[in-house]
Amino acid sequence: MTLFAAASWTLANVVIRVSRETRPVSLLVWSSLVPPLPLLGLAGVVDGMSTVEHQLAGLSGRGMLVVAYAYPSTLVGFAVWNRLIGQHPVARGAPFSLLVPGFGLAAAWVVLDEPIGVPKVLAAVVVLSGLALVLRRGTPAEAGERPTYRLLATARSESRRR
Repeated sequence: MTLFAAASWTLANVVIRVSRETRPVSLLVWSSLVPPLPLLGLAGVVDGMSTVEHQLAGLSGRGMLVVAYAYPSTLVGFAVWNRLIGQHPVARGAPFSLLVPGFGLAAAWVVLDEPIGVPKVLAAVVVLSGLALVLRRGTPAEAGERPTYRLLATARSESRRR
């Protein structure tokens, strides 16, 4: 499921970049409004409609507030992201997506008073260190290097000439 989510996110980035959409927020709004209905149907098939009805009926006021908060914040976050990948190479902006779990961890600690153990802190340090290395080195295009697949293709074509 996680790999499918990552692949879907990658595909969405490519679609946004290739489409050259001038209003990515409208694309995002429509793409966010459509999926809940098929997903509710899928939940009904997998878990049974009675379970889905029970879950929806048990949605509290606090749960409604979470949905009311999550939808606009998702729109704003993705609007900013789509604008960035529309104006800059994806390779330059994509490493910053590694900051999302760190911000989620920090928000859970600040807002929900959730304890953060040593393993989570170490994991965050590893991610931030990796991000720092990527940002320090830059993308292959910025460093004047050719991507690996081009190097392989060049090496193959040169070996065929010999």
